[in-house]
Amino acid sequence: LGEQVAWYWQNWLPATGKLLVILDDVPDIQSIPRQARPLDPRFQLLVTTRKRKLSSQFAEIELEVISEADALQLLKNLLGEARVERELPVAKEICRYLRYLPLAVELAGLYQSMGRYSDAEPLFLRTLGICTKSLGKNHPNTQGVWRSFCSLLQQA
Repeated sequence: LGEQVAWYWQNWLPATGKLLVILDDVPDIQSIPRQARPLDPRFQLLVTTRKRKLSSQFAEIELEVISEADALQLLKNLLGEARVERELPVAKEICRYLRYLPLAVELAGLYQSMGRYSDAEPLFLRTLGICTKSLGKNHPNTQGVWRSFCSLLQQA
């Protein structure tokens, strides 16, 4: 595996210019294999994590969260007010699941609005799992997520 990864780093196309490599939701520094750390300076590494002070090797940029009202307004701007109001419990649960991080909320809304259903699907499945586990499968919010997920599948 180490040789394969080294080959990819050396033969990455395009051969010139800077590239950004993103490792998302890293729980700790040990979970990043050495092979996943590019050595060539043209690669910039962006690591997202919920942990503070992941490593002294990284510059930390703390992202602020937004309020539930602002997160819902962001979804309304992307998906339309009528749709968000119609599925308000689901929209609130998605925003809560995304921990009110503006970029995450925006990406979820954009995926949905652009018809990138395969990108939106994992977010719905995670939200459905969380609702089912915490609220039960017959809870109205869980049923709302399920209806929204079915709607997503029909549009796909």
